[in-house]
Amino acid sequence: MSVPVTAGQTNYIDIDGVNGVTGILQLNFSLATQTILRSAGVTPEGAQHLQVFGHTNLHFSIQASTDLARWSTLITTNSTGTVYDYIDADSINMPHRYYRALLLP
Repeated sequence: MSVPVTAGQTNYIDIDGVNGVTGILQLNFSLATQTILRSAGVTPEGAQHLQVFGHTNLHFSIQASTDLARWSTLITTNSTGTVYDYIDADSINMPHRYYRALLLP
């Protein structure tokens, strides 16, 4: 179950057993925000242009891989706005390059 919430508001979760049935409830939660990593095409020089959509002060790393098994961190930063632009100058003339964004605390 995913429940979108708004900052600064109190949210209640009500759990009830069918026909009065009782038991143990384990509640796990995550305060993750929606974040999207998107390709914005390539520069005139052929470098990959990436965009991270999230929220202001989002702390994250962008990582790259050529085989989806070994990842290297390209940058770790905090975004100053809701969209962060990144140009991967090392991607020029690379036939395969995969990306992921890792959200950090």
